[in-house]
Amino acid sequence: MLEKDFNTIVTKSLNNQAGFGFKIPDERSTITGFHSKNPFDVFGVFDKHMVCWESKYLPKPQSFNFNHLQDHQIDNLIKIYELMGSDRCLSVFAVGVDFGRNDKRVFIWKNDQLYQIKERKANQQNILKKEFEGLTNYVKIKKGEIDMAEILEL
Repeated sequence: MLEKDFNTIVTKSLNNQAGFGFKIPDERSTITGFHSKNPFDVFGVFDKHMVCWESKYLPKPQSFNFNHLQDHQIDNLIKIYELMGSDRCLSVFAVGVDFGRNDKRVFIWKNDQLYQIKERKANQQNILKKEFEGLTNYVKIKKGEIDMAEILEL
């Protein structure tokens, strides 16, 4: 699975669970040579919450380097959370990790937990493989979908 496939799962999950999801197309160069920057990967609506989602995917348990997360992406997620609050917003940074067989986990940091991610990025503190193995803030991909209601409860 690639990161784009992971984002397809997120979008499909939103659309199939009485919500709305849209994958923002990847950045492209314009005719004038300017590059657009996507604010994050997916947006949508679920259970009266605006959903803003940035995804990263690891094909196996390994360290996650925050160089893969752009400053503007985490800043945009935090800004939306600050403007809307957790009662109307689900701003998510997610790292999917394939643990093999039928064990594909989606580690979730949402809303006020995004400050921890921003701090770790600023301090260049990777999420280590061993740390992933001990985290409990995840949902599993089941039958090609993520249970969005389960994410709201995390």
